[in-house]
Amino acid sequence: YDFAVTDIANNKVIIFYGYGNGSFQLARTYSTGFGSKPYDITTAKLKNSNQINIIVTLWGIGNVGILTEYAAAEFANQKRYSTGLAPQSYSVTVGNFNDDNYVDIAIVNSGSDNLDILFNTGNGTFERQITYHIGADSYPQYVIADDIN
Repeated sequence: YDFAVTDIANNKVIIFYGYGNGSFQLARTYSTGFGSKPYDITTAKLKNSNQINIIVTLWGIGNVGILTEYAAAEFANQKRYSTGLAPQSYSVTVGNFNDDNYVDIAIVNSGSDNLDILFNTGNGTFERQITYHIGADSYPQYVIADDIN
């Protein structure tokens, strides 16, 4: 296994590659942009391929950023998706939320008290966003997804 970590102070995602023996090396850092303040992070295969995507909430600018693997352990510049006005994107999770066999993204935003879902088009891009208001002054912090019912 490897680790990907957010560095909120320096606006970066840091990747530690594992040697398979319990030790790790700091291998790469990727900028998320000035003032982006990356907060939460997860991984998924958004194109139904073997390419890994790193999905990170960008709390400082109200976006979610997606880094896409283009070669073994190398990631392309991030693609960003807005999560609304003044959202303060805190937490991210993934799942197949509309039963189309594509991995979608859910984000909670403490500034706007919303849960936003970005639906995958099937080619690793996202076009439709559904917003659910959680409640005034709820300041949601974290989200998980599972088939609870």
